[in-house]
Amino acid sequence: MAPRHAVTTLTGSALIALALMHGAVTPEAAWQAAHVDEDWNMELWSRDEIALQRRGLRFGEFNAAALVLRTLRGSA
Repeated sequence: MAPRHAVTTLTGSALIALALMHGAVTPEAAWQAAHVDEDWNMELWSRDEIALQRRGLRFGEFNAAALVLRTLRGSA
């Protein structure tokens, strides 16, 4: 399933993708969980504006994939 693959790739976690697909987490919680280490490093060392811009673009792709997963889950 393409949206599950997209979420797996964008979050770096098949577990997060499956949890999102089955409605166990919200898209917001899934995205936040996927970036815990990156957020911690930014708090410790400083913000990386280029990485944050790239993350914003990936967030748009993630939201699109999450919407498709939610739609597919609702039609099942």
